[in-house]
Amino acid sequence: MISVSKSRYVEIKEKTQSELQTLYQVISNGWPDNRSEAPAEVKQYWDSRIQNCSKCAEYQNKQRAEPLMPTVTPDLPYTMVGCDLFDFQLSKYLLLVDYYSTYIDVVELSSTTTSLITNAMKQIFACHGIPLRIRSDNGPQFSSTEFNKFCQAYGIEHQTSSPHFQSSNREAERAIQTVKRLWSKAENKYLTLLDYRTTPLEGIKLSPAQLLMGRRPRNTLPASTEILKPRIDNAIVVKEHFIKRRQNKRSIMTLGEV
Repeated sequence: MISVSKSRYVEIKEKTQSELQTLYQVISNGWPDNRSEAPAEVKQYWDSRIQNCSKCAEYQNKQRAEPLMPTVTPDLPYTMVGCDLFDFQLSKYLLLVDYYSTYIDVVELSSTTTSLITNAMKQIFACHGIPLRIRSDNGPQFSSTEFNKFCQAYGIEHQTSSPHFQSSNREAERAIQTVKRLWSKAENKYLTLLDYRTTPLEGIKLSPAQLLMGRRPRNTLPASTEILKPRIDNAIVVKEHFIKRRQNKRSIMTLGEV
């Protein structure tokens, strides 16, 4: 036993509980791919993850890959939205992606508290409308009582991925990789996002903005008035395109796991 004063003991206990709680959440939800993406409180444990823990390694080896469940393509824009948090160049961001149009919204956060996350979502929903469903991982912000109350107040069904298998939130994870790839070679992050939103998707010749809003927003490239006019697209054709696209991606991922 270490001889310390009662006040010092309480201080050590509180700080230890806070640090271990964060570590527990990271272990439960899965470590990020890179050390820079890990919370500051647990970075010191990065080199002591599974490789230095025989029980963890044994447990991980026994885990079987969770079958990839097919993602149902929504019938309407912005009815199903995926969300996730990520770090980029020492800043924290909230990302939302529409499952219908693949339209991406990114909001910089001063911290990743549930209050700031829900406030950012309120701003986005004020522009696009309120989705019927939100998909997220089981991070502490999204599994909190406050987030649950937010979803209830807005009439949103909250779906979470399995604690040990994050594949059911794959759309948001894929969108984060897209944003990081674009931003890593961009001088202006927000113009780069605009370019992504206004660039036609392969195989359908419609941009995420057109699929979501029915129009192409103006960017820095010269554009005729005709291109910027609103248009109505065939929703059945759009849905069939995305069903085939997701089936092809699942087939590629399945082959990669064999």
